[in-house]
Amino acid sequence: MAIFFERNFYNNEKFLNNIYYLMSRLYFSSFSPNNHQSIYHYYTNLMLITNKPILFHIPIKEKICFCLSIYLVIYYITTSYNIIELDSETKFLFGDLSYLIDEDSTIASKSISLLAGFATLMFLIIIYYSLNTMPSIGLRTFLLITQNDHPLIYEYLQQQNSQPILLSTIQTLKNFDKKIHLNQQRFRFIFNRVYCIAQFFHVILNLCIQLFKLTKYLQTKSMDKIFIHIILLQASYIAFNFMFIFIYSPLMIAGYLLRIGFSFIRVSKFQLNTLLLNYQIIIKLKSKQSKEFINSYSKHIELKLINYLRDYSGLIIFTENVQIVLSKLFLCALLVTFVASQITMNCLKNLSTDSTVIIIFMYYFLTLDYIIILLLSYIVSKFNANLNSICKDLNRIVCCINEMARSKRSQFKIMLFYERLVNKKPFGIKIGPITVLTKAVFIKLLILYIRFTMLSGKLSNTSHEVDNAGG
Repeated sequence: MAIFFERNFYNNEKFLNNIYYLMSRLYFSSFSPNNHQSIYHYYTNLMLITNKPILFHIPIKEKICFCLSIYLVIYYITTSYNIIELDSETKFLFGDLSYLIDEDSTIASKSISLLAGFATLMFLIIIYYSLNTMPSIGLRTFLLITQNDHPLIYEYLQQQNSQPILLSTIQTLKNFDKKIHLNQQRFRFIFNRVYCIAQFFHVILNLCIQLFKLTKYLQTKSMDKIFIHIILLQASYIAFNFMFIFIYSPLMIAGYLLRIGFSFIRVSKFQLNTLLLNYQIIIKLKSKQSKEFINSYSKHIELKLINYLRDYSGLIIFTENVQIVLSKLFLCALLVTFVASQITMNCLKNLSTDSTVIIIFMYYFLTLDYIIILLLSYIVSKFNANLNSICKDLNRIVCCINEMARSKRSQFKIMLFYERLVNKKPFGIKIGPITVLTKAVFIKLLILYIRFTMLSGKLSNTSHEVDNAGG
């Protein structure tokens, strides 16, 4: 039965790899089923590049996509701020997205140019930080472990020399796997399917954008201009696809890390409370049980308490290491979503119902914004709160052990954990180098976003009134 399941799983993965390969060929992707075990391996291998500068060592097709993205930044920022003024015919030839709706709304056209330039710049920064994982060896070790399901992967990694690793992270993840099971295969299963669905959606959207107003252009434009327009518009879409599709990778890896963290915290706290309760019960049975049995069992519980606290310390150390990279990505993601969501909403207000394809694209972008601002921010703040909730449990453990334990060694070890884990500054994932994202910070962030949205709406309405008065 197990062999049948593995064979079926392998066939499904092979089919997905082939489907993704066919779709990604349209967008200059270097992914190939012959060179990469899966879609997940392809994207994590990009995050495991050791040579610097990193952008010089990514595959040639990705370099082309990155250069196209830089071109979009320069083009859209210069045109949105009128640094370079282009006539409508030139914009058409360049495949300018703003030209597609220029006749419907000039305001929406300028908003799209500004959105494309700003979002592209921020996405390139996010992609660079995603590729530059060398500051967090713990994250790189985690990626290497999740690429393989072999039970001896932890021992193999300690023997290899091709990739830098962190021995403490290997031991921590090994302990996690014993207690909660990492389920690397299931995560890769989900990762690969999400990427296939996202890429399929991008292909459909690409086709719709290319066909948008094409009938009208065939009647009003010459064939050579239409041909140039289609090629350059496709070049722009290749860059957009490269950025949007890559963003899914750090988002899903961050989500997987948070799921592991939540599971381990829940299991650890349950075990700690159960052990403490058993410890209190066994100590109270002094008069009913032999002294030797009580001493032996209480020492056994003390040892287990120390082991669980050691593993919990490993989780905190691992989180602090991984957040070196994740905090930068999180800060950039919040910046782009704060600003880009306002530009997107302003654009949507001024689009006519005829621009259905552009509206779908805008709502897709807005959905990603709100996933980062609301869902991801809340989950991170909840994780940080759960991570630091060990302080209350430690207070109870220390009081109980100091009062009841006879072993000074156990008391000393648990006091050391108390000294390390109970801190005035909370542990967890930060927003850049600024502060840990606690629930209080999340609420402040939400209030700031609401105020920013209201101010943006007022400024937008004032701008429209001035334009109308001038007209």
